[in-house]
Amino acid sequence: MTAADCKALQILKVKTPNTGSIEAQINQKRLIRSIMEVEKRRGKRQKEAQEQGTDPKSKQSEES
Repeated sequence: MTAADCKALQILKVKTPNTGSIEAQINQKRLIRSIMEVEKRRGKRQKEAQEQGTDPKSKQSEES
């Protein structure tokens, strides 16, 4: 589990009450999966950008 996954779980635990309903559990699992997918894509984009030397974060820090 990455730090992002842990953070996502913490947020979900705070925002979703412990209803115990199956539907809520399914929705929570879907949400976790979608968050993990987004984090993976973001990581891939950052890696590609760093390899090409066009990391959006480094550009922003240079401008400011």
